[in-house]
Amino acid sequence: MKSWQYIAIGGLLTSGLLYLTLNNDKNESTILQVPNTASSSAILNTDIQSVMDSPDFIPKKIPSSVAQSTSDEAVKAEVEQYQKRYKSARREFEQASPAEQKQTRLEALDHILSGETLEPIHEIAVKQPWERDGRIKPNSQFTPEEKTSINVNGMEMDLSYTPDYVPTELMMYATNDNFVNELGALGTISQVSSPFANMRNVPKTNNVSKRDMRNWRKVTLSVPAQDIAMVTKVLETFDEVLVSEPVVERRINGVPVSEINDTKYSDQWYLDGANVKQAWASLEAEGLPAGGSRDVVIAVIDSGVDYTHPDLANNMWVNPGEIPDNGIDDDGNGFVDDIHGVDVISQPSNHNGDPQDAHGHGTHVAGIIAAQGGNNEGIVGVAYNTKIMAIKAAQYSGILTSADIAEAILYSVEHGADVINMSFGGYGSSQVEEDALATAYAQAVLISSAGNDGKPNQSLCKGAPSYPASYAWVVGVMATQEIAAEGGYLTGFSNRDCVADNGIEYEVMAPGSGIWSTLPNNSYGAWNGTSMAAPVVSGVAALARTKWPDKSKYSSRFIMGQIASTGDFDRAFIDMNSGEQISYRKSDANLAVTKTPSPKLTIEANYIFDKVTRSSSNDEDGRVDAGETIELALQIRNRWGKADNVNVTISTPSGVFESDPNVTLVTDNVNFGAVGSFNVDDNGLIYDEELVTGVATPFVFSVANDTPNNHLIPFTVTITAENGLDESDNTLYKFEEQFFYLVQKGRQLPAVIDSDAAGTDGGNIDTDGLQDGIVTLDDSSLWIIDRPLLIAENTTLKFVNGAYVQFYSPEPDIPQSSLKQSYIQVNGKLKVESSPENRVVFRPSTSYPSYTVQIVTSDTAVIELDGLDVQNLYFHKGELNPNNKKAYEVEYVSNSRVSVVSNSSVLTYYNLDNRSFDKVIYVPPFPYMKNISTSTGNIFYKLGHLSDYYTSINEVFSPYLTWFELPQMNMSLVDNSMFGITGRFGQKLRNAHYSDSVMLGNKLHNQKGGTSVSVIEGTNAFNANSVVKNNAFLTNYNELNAGKWLSLVIGPSNTTPITEFDLSSNFWGTNKTQLIDEILYDVNDDFDLQRAVYQPILTTPSESTYPFVVDVEILDSAGNEPSDKRYGVGASTWRVTFNRDMDTVKQPVVTFGPAEPFTDFQIGGDWADARTWEGTFAFSPTSGDGLQKIRVIGAVAANNPGLVTGDDKERFQFELITSGVEALNMQATGGEQDQVTLNWTQDDFDLLNGYNVYRSLSENGTYERLNSSTLNKDITTFVDDYVTPGVPHYYYFTVVTGRNESGPSNIAMAVPQDTIPPTVSHQPKTVVQAETSLTLRATITDNIRITSTQLHYRQISDTDWKIRDMVNPSGTLYTITLNSSELGDQGIEYFILASDGDSSASAGSESSPFKVTIALASDLDSDGDGVSNADDLFPFNRNEFADHDLDGIGNNSDTDDDNDLVLDVDDAFPKDVNESVDTDGDGIGNNADSDDDNDGTDDGADRFPLDDRGALDSDRDGMPDEWEDNNGLDKNNRFDGLNDLDLDGIINLTEFDNQTDPQQANDNKQQVVYLNNQILNRLSTNFVPVLYTTQDSNTGTTGLGLRVHVKRAQVEDIELENLLNLDLLAYDPTLRSEQGNEDNNPNTDAYLTVAWASQSAAWPGQLDRKLFDIAVKVNQQINADELFHIDFSTITNDRRYRFAKQSYQLAQSEGALLDIDNDGVVDALTDGILLLRYMFGFENDALISNVVGIDAIRNDALSIAQFMDDNRTQFDIDGNGEVDALTDGILVLRYMFTFRGNILIANDVIGENATRTTAAKIENVLATLSGEEVTG
Repeated sequence: MKSWQYIAIGGLLTSGLLYLTLNNDKNESTILQVPNTASSSAILNTDIQSVMDSPDFIPKKIPSSVAQSTSDEAVKAEVEQYQKRYKSARREFEQASPAEQKQTRLEALDHILSGETLEPIHEIAVKQPWERDGRIKPNSQFTPEEKTSINVNGMEMDLSYTPDYVPTELMMYATNDNFVNELGALGTISQVSSPFANMRNVPKTNNVSKRDMRNWRKVTLSVPAQDIAMVTKVLETFDEVLVSEPVVERRINGVPVSEINDTKYSDQWYLDGANVKQAWASLEAEGLPAGGSRDVVIAVIDSGVDYTHPDLANNMWVNPGEIPDNGIDDDGNGFVDDIHGVDVISQPSNHNGDPQDAHGHGTHVAGIIAAQGGNNEGIVGVAYNTKIMAIKAAQYSGILTSADIAEAILYSVEHGADVINMSFGGYGSSQVEEDALATAYAQAVLISSAGNDGKPNQSLCKGAPSYPASYAWVVGVMATQEIAAEGGYLTGFSNRDCVADNGIEYEVMAPGSGIWSTLPNNSYGAWNGTSMAAPVVSGVAALARTKWPDKSKYSSRFIMGQIASTGDFDRAFIDMNSGEQISYRKSDANLAVTKTPSPKLTIEANYIFDKVTRSSSNDEDGRVDAGETIELALQIRNRWGKADNVNVTISTPSGVFESDPNVTLVTDNVNFGAVGSFNVDDNGLIYDEELVTGVATPFVFSVANDTPNNHLIPFTVTITAENGLDESDNTLYKFEEQFFYLVQKGRQLPAVIDSDAAGTDGGNIDTDGLQDGIVTLDDSSLWIIDRPLLIAENTTLKFVNGAYVQFYSPEPDIPQSSLKQSYIQVNGKLKVESSPENRVVFRPSTSYPSYTVQIVTSDTAVIELDGLDVQNLYFHKGELNPNNKKAYEVEYVSNSRVSVVSNSSVLTYYNLDNRSFDKVIYVPPFPYMKNISTSTGNIFYKLGHLSDYYTSINEVFSPYLTWFELPQMNMSLVDNSMFGITGRFGQKLRNAHYSDSVMLGNKLHNQKGGTSVSVIEGTNAFNANSVVKNNAFLTNYNELNAGKWLSLVIGPSNTTPITEFDLSSNFWGTNKTQLIDEILYDVNDDFDLQRAVYQPILTTPSESTYPFVVDVEILDSAGNEPSDKRYGVGASTWRVTFNRDMDTVKQPVVTFGPAEPFTDFQIGGDWADARTWEGTFAFSPTSGDGLQKIRVIGAVAANNPGLVTGDDKERFQFELITSGVEALNMQATGGEQDQVTLNWTQDDFDLLNGYNVYRSLSENGTYERLNSSTLNKDITTFVDDYVTPGVPHYYYFTVVTGRNESGPSNIAMAVPQDTIPPTVSHQPKTVVQAETSLTLRATITDNIRITSTQLHYRQISDTDWKIRDMVNPSGTLYTITLNSSELGDQGIEYFILASDGDSSASAGSESSPFKVTIALASDLDSDGDGVSNADDLFPFNRNEFADHDLDGIGNNSDTDDDNDLVLDVDDAFPKDVNESVDTDGDGIGNNADSDDDNDGTDDGADRFPLDDRGALDSDRDGMPDEWEDNNGLDKNNRFDGLNDLDLDGIINLTEFDNQTDPQQANDNKQQVVYLNNQILNRLSTNFVPVLYTTQDSNTGTTGLGLRVHVKRAQVEDIELENLLNLDLLAYDPTLRSEQGNEDNNPNTDAYLTVAWASQSAAWPGQLDRKLFDIAVKVNQQINADELFHIDFSTITNDRRYRFAKQSYQLAQSEGALLDIDNDGVVDALTDGILLLRYMFGFENDALISNVVGIDAIRNDALSIAQFMDDNRTQFDIDGNGEVDALTDGILVLRYMFTFRGNILIANDVIGENATRTTAAKIENVLATLSGEEVTG
């Protein structure tokens, strides 16, 4: 035993710190930390060696100078001797082979278990590499705080709550059977068993596989371990062990109250307390068994059950695969005669099939759930008709172990349990227990008691979580009492929930006091405890599962929602600290089976995008900067019942302001559609493969340019939603949350400053303008360091004059990014030079006030700080020489100068007078010292010593950090391995051969989240053994917080310059370098690290790599995988791909769910081939709208059963959209005959009336409704035949339910096929001169587009055609040139063929080609035009010889000779490409003329350079001073342009623009709409044409916005049809009520709206043009003699014009309009001939001769002609605006002769410009005019 001495600091020692003078190879000493329970006096009298041997001690390093302060030379000598032995042992161990290292670890483990003293080599073997190095976690930030909790199995726990461990057992996850055998050979280990190896599936299991559990092993020790947690830590140093943990003890949570043996139904107050009796009645009313279904099985994991009890015997589950009492394991599940359940206590050898209860607790629990009803025995269970499966896992003492619990859970679920009751608990989670519960969750609802310690479940409330009740997928139950106490109904003993919805929950409270139930030996008793409350809820769960039995639709999570969120809130207790009344939901069985849970929506996350595509002011740095316009994405989580019509609104309330004055909300509202129970949804994050690139429907806000730095924008999010599970619930649920964004307004410093030369990064920010080798920064800007900054050698960075430097920026809020470490690496010189009155300020961001301001020194660093105000300063030596680290931290420094002389390891302060410290950290050797007070104001450090110049130290705390307690592995050879199956582990790969392995990084299993960290060390460029190839580094890119990803830290370089570490040829699960860069932590994040080089990336993983999931594809019902991975209701096919051949006999488990454990629904399937597993699943509305995460586990490699895929969850996700607007799906198909066919589906609205269909010509344009009345609900197809061929048309549909109309569906687009062929205009060539080329030209046009133009040609002597594409140099011109060799000796034949993609046209043809012959060279004037060939640009065209613009078109034919895009007829200079206009006619073009209007004022000084009426505009009103003077206006009044001097309706400014007299009214400037009076037919739809003209005959106006007014009571149906498409802006088909009698007509009260707008003032192009038809059907309820009113008013019109208002009163007719003679019959030989004669102009007797019917009422020429005059426009059958006998007349006559279909319109009887061109449209019009019913 060694003798040690302690060193106390200032005579004081607290918090269990001990400083030992232990010299080592780094010339440092060691600090040991003792348990917190040890007092200072105990430490001083403790044998130091025994203290050191304790695993609670954490080694720390201190400089040798401290050790030298002792005078005990003997101790020093012994220390040096031990240090040499330690150093030698370390060298021996690290040079040993992997097999030798393993053997040493096994020896060390054996010594630890036997209590023997460890030799140095054994101490080294059981340490993790970082423990031997003394390293801290890279990129760590240290915030001193009082240590009030410890981390146990990943969970923060209050120090007063620690789990109870079984001292002789532990669990480990080991994949290698050989290692298991080696471990079992140790004498200190009695047994290593596989408790889950024999689990088998039996009927009624839904194929729930446990293959993920098979590698869990139970290790049983020969003697109790002194520290079982230490043993598990040692086990994790073995490569073969991925997880090791102590076996956690649980205790049952119930105690007896009394023992009375008689019928106690009347005493079962809890049946009323949980409203159970009413639930029975509700189930019975629905035809369901009142006490639950006999098919529902509840597993009771407890102390067993007395299955012979009269109240239980008939309700015990019976194993169908087992024959009673034959002593045989009939079903092969490892248990003999397990008729009603099993006993799983202790070792498998002790397991049996008899779960008889020897304690009483389990029997009591079982009776509460399912005691038989109606048998005149004792009590009635909550679910008295269901069955109990008895699982005995609790020992007689009432203690259960996590290993036995896990085995019990798996037995339960494998044998078909629908509910699992766990009335026990304990502190500390267990991985094996958690894995078993996650597996069971796919089939069973999990219920657990909260515990009886009367404590909250979090350290925040000075408590700790009890498990399993605190797992997120287990319903934790608190206990209530019958009569409320003063504060509420919660019992005093019940544990309670601390914070709602934070992931650690007790969800509901239920009766748990004085609960009567069954006990063994046919007895009964009343017990207290949360153990009694849990089975009440389990019984309720059984009743709920009775109502919703289909697990493929109604998952365990759905049942959880029914039992835990439907009950009302009730008083629980009064918080003694705050006085606040606390309430929880209570269990209500009736509401659980009759009411669906209501939604509960919260904000999950928020992200921003500052993309330049949104605003040119954005810089895409992922932060909110002043002047930017930001797109905001929100993720929302629904924590209970399904939500429909989720509407999200953001606002920015700020103090007294309704909104932040610095912020403008551009888009403040987004509808999220439906969000399922427990689901997450967002407003459309856009993915480029795995990379998030934006948001589809963003919230948008802009930030003012003058917003101050660090301004906090307060956002309030208001969410409203409807209950998506209950249509009768009319409540609009409302939720509000807040978050903030910090505005930055500063300049970001570059990564490297190595020069102040112009153009360099340093020169660009230098504020003094001097090129002196010094980059100077002053107070002209905020300077931001948001990443490592390097000051290169021979470079100085100087801060002066109050410069403000901010370390860190707000954390990047863009998805898939993380906060970068910010520090200054000084290889050159850092200088601060400022006065005390104007200090330079170094501060961390206000977002992270406790983060350090880090300055990293080097051997070449010079640091001078004079006048610095700094917070949390942290100096340390760079990693290049880790033995010389120094650090100190000061919150505030005044007037200081600090120099660092690093090469002598001495830190010296200068000018420290008048310094004051609020906080000091100095590391090493001294710990954090808080609340230091000084008497003299001076503290000095000298040679590493802290002097005694202080009066007190109130607290001491060591600032050293470990890696989140992440064990690492030191691997010399790692092949074909799996790491991090639960994501809690880190590895260190030192000089490793690391290949064919998988590193799977999921988020940490603690409530704070975290990262799976691995460190790769060594410089593989210089070490042939460092090979990292063919691995799969997998992380969950769907986790948008990159801080929770797998992180690979590329260790320090051992050489200078920095080396590169080769990570090429590995698989990353993505090809996006932005994402891989986030995983890697290398020189880009820390200048002391190596650079990771990972290109080339493996896009296809190696088949030699450890097996893993490469991809999960989900095909929809149409067999497609949507690019956005969004799916609706219906069948789906799942395809899971692996990287290598797998064992096709063993099935993986494929599940999905919205939240942990992602096992809500399981996919059934089988292997399609050795690498592809396929399954199917039918999505339904109960599957849950929102994001769903996939979990794949348990696939086994072919030919190697030891290679099992890990717990691969969340890496793959998809979105379900099964209800609401998002479930509406439309497809559009463009067809022939100018049609678009629409088809749609909808998957949610059950109570619908029908559909409406809408169309627009642009995706974001105005949509018009196409159907005049609601389409029948059985119709899901619609044909739109009023379309323009070749033009994209956009559609959506809505659902009509009652009086309501849903929002729009998706937008579907189709392009109708173009039936109009192109036109080809070509002047054929006939001759070409020998030895010259031939150029052919054609003008080709099409109504839509030209897709191809080809020249087909052949030499005259050839038979085969050749094809060449013509080129399109501009406009409609197409050309091609053939060289002389292609023409041959005789010439060519050719034709030109053009296509628009649908049809084609040609000039010439194969049968009739054009022919070009070769001209003789002696022909000097080939075309005979009098111009020789030498001077003739067109030697073979007698009509052309010159081409001024050389565009290939001769001047005689060219309409634009100078090719300036101005026609010659409009061009004042047709031969001058630079001029086309001469405003003043002086012969000088405007471009060259300095005074275009020749008014004596140069254009530069002329406000009206093209108007000679004036040059000045004093009042800037747009009218010249001279013109105003001449026309009686005031040239100094800027508003008189808006007046109307002559009161003609045209303002003065317009009069100037129109060059009219503002003093003379001009009544000819009117826009007029009119219609020809006609008679309306009461029996059919009428088409009333509306025409347009202007009184000044101007065909070019800026457009018209028009209201068409009618009287609503006179209208049965009305629409505007055949709208003029030219410049059509909008059409609103909704008949809206007048607001202010806009047309001044008392006879109208409603209107339709339509508008046209022409930017070029070219509308409508011609006068008396038809604008549209009013398609109107008269209301049959009005009198036949009542006049029908139509009127007009304008929304807007051409400002140069007035609108001429006209009103119309139309008469009505009872008969058909085509019954010309009104004899009641439409007859071709009477009415048809009359109409045809009328159209041909016949009059008087010639009109009616021999064609008037016998019974005609109109029988004279005058009345017949008058009738047809009144209705003339109605006879425009083809809708071209003209009534023509040869078109409209023939159509009428053919129709009367019963021609239908294409024969009706054959032989070109449709007029030009017709709007009705199909037989169907013509037939509809003629049927209407004939008084027939129109059906299509």
